[in-house]
Amino acid sequence: MSAPAIPAACAHRPTHGGLVVPYVSFEHNGLPVFGGLAPRKRTRAFENALCQICERPLDRWFYVLVRPLDVDAGYAPEPGLHPPCLVYSERACPMLNGNRTSYRAGPIISRHPAGRPCDDPACSCPATAPTAESQVRAGRKADDWDAWMLS
Repeated sequence: MSAPAIPAACAHRPTHGGLVVPYVSFEHNGLPVFGGLAPRKRTRAFENALCQICERPLDRWFYVLVRPLDVDAGYAPEPGLHPPCLVYSERACPMLNGNRTSYRAGPIISRHPAGRPCDDPACSCPATAPTAESQVRAGRKADDWDAWMLS
């Protein structure tokens, strides 16, 4: 399967493997960890009403991605998206497009890509330690995601 066309709103974003690296993606040693959220970027996106994909300010109407457990909890854990960024994400993200049917069995990143522990004190690795929610989801069937338009 080829990578989907990159929307004009995302042309300024870096790419990896032909895919846009979402603004909120965690990066380790300069490589994106798709599906992993960088806590500081996520917080900045929420606080400044930025799109989680392109990092531009959200418009009056935007989307949020929610799972049934998010609806039950009363909040969406990820920042909003512009409509074109949502369409792109639904095509590019294997969790959203159904190509991935289960969550990762292990943590986002538990070791340095070269196989040794990460010893960089400036690295945000500790911020990606497994959460109680991620431990419950580990290896389980993927949730259904819905997109809700909000104002």
